Amino acid sequence: MTRYLRFVVASAAVLLGPAVLPGVAAAAPDTPDSVRLESVGQRSIESGRMYGLDFRPGGITRGPMGVHNRNGSAVDGLVAQLTLPSDDFRFARRYDNCWYALEGKPGSAWCEFDAKIPDRATLQLAGPVVKATDDADPAVDEAVVVRWVSRAWAEAAGGIEALADEDATEGTTAVRGAEGTLTLEPGSPWLSTFMGASTMFPVHVAVTEGPSGAPDILPPSNPDSADLAAVQERTTAGERPTVRDGERGKVVPGVIGVRNEGDAAVDGLVVELRLADEDMIFARKYDNCWYALRGKPGSAWCEFDRALAPGATLKLGSGVAIATQQRLGDITKDIRFHWVSAGWAEGHGGIRALAGMSATPGTGVVRGTEGTLTLETAPANLKPGLTGPVDYILFTVPPVADQPTTTPPATPPATPGTGDGAGGGGLPVTGTQTAAIAGLGGGLLAAGLIGYAIARRRRTHFVA
Repeated sequence: MTRYLRFVVASAAVLLGPAVLPGVAAAAPDTPDSVRLESVGQRSIESGRMYGLDFRPGGITRGPMGVHNRNGSAVDGLVAQLTLPSDDFRFARRYDNCWYALEGKPGSAWCEFDAKIPDRATLQLAGPVVKATDDADPAVDEAVVVRWVSRAWAEAAGGIEALADEDATEGTTAVRGAEGTLTLEPGSPWLSTFMGASTMFPVHVAVTEGPSGAPDILPPSNPDSADLAAVQERTTAGERPTVRDGERGKVVPGVIGVRNEGDAAVDGLVVELRLADEDMIFARKYDNCWYALRGKPGSAWCEFDRALAPGATLKLGSGVAIATQQRLGDITKDIRFHWVSAGWAEGHGGIRALAGMSATPGTGVVRGTEGTLTLETAPANLKPGLTGPVDYILFTVPPVADQPTTTPPATPPATPGTGDGAGGGGLPVTGTQTAAIAGLGGGLLAAGLIGYAIARRRRTHFVA
């Protein structure tokens, strides 16, 4: 099957569902899943399309693949189905909570999670799961398909082993992984749904010459024994983060804090900071932080000697990032902050090693030299959300038009007799309306491609 046809089939799996294409998705039980889950990822606000997963040959993806709960109540237990687009892609690690169909065609997996997801919460896969082969060809017309269902639905279908067997080539069976456990972590509230419980993530493989750098490192997945909660300014606990108004060239507003929810003091703290994209930079590079800065949005791991008593709350003594520009409309951005104990960080090699896991392969990390980031006593209005030790500062930056480098040409006069003199019919449609229109157009286009491919295959078969 050509890459074009594989892409069309993947599109059909998302658009038309497993009842239409049973060879793509596992057979469903008699009744559909009653739980309302939405597959989420990063989506362009301008075009409405899901951002792709970027790979180097031999490298893993770090694009967020997650699930959002719109059920109206908590969902106890989740299951994800992941389908690879071609033999150019492999599973980065075979986890013991997943069953894999690997022989005879591109791989697929069904993975089960005990996590309970609250209503309105977002979770994402904690570890990279997909890897490009060393000789993977550049691809822009293939996609990884991710589908979410409730554990109750999967159990009604016979369990994930039976579902994986349905995906396996006839005469083969699925296998269970044995390389650690895939976990879920809190996902950013701004991750967007695309087409319900299934989402198609286009894949992009970079064109490289020669070695592509050091191998990707899979992050640790064992939990921290400290019971820490990420906190920020909220009216009530569990409330969605407030979207704050930032200003280009200024420190991003919002307070980043941590609370000890456990019964014992935590001796030393570490925070991981991730910037949403390259429209942000760190305001200062502190000497108690190690930074990964090259090749993708910046991240940092910072450590503090200060102990945190049970029930106590601390906050960072200053803002950490500056918004340098805003290229598209009022798009919500975020700074992710994740708290762990110093003991957990030391058990994984320390903050320099942890920062190295966040770095682009082939690049290094740097230690700051511009003073020390401190912790301070926090006000009472800092409260946790729904995401445990991880939270997100959400903000927007109004766009500022760049000054033109040349004098713009004079506006031509209106042509007589072409309308009511409104000068071209008004401003272009942008933002949310553009995304909606583009999404509808994309769906119609994909449906047309499916029809074209099916008709073409039928004609070829008839001639043969």
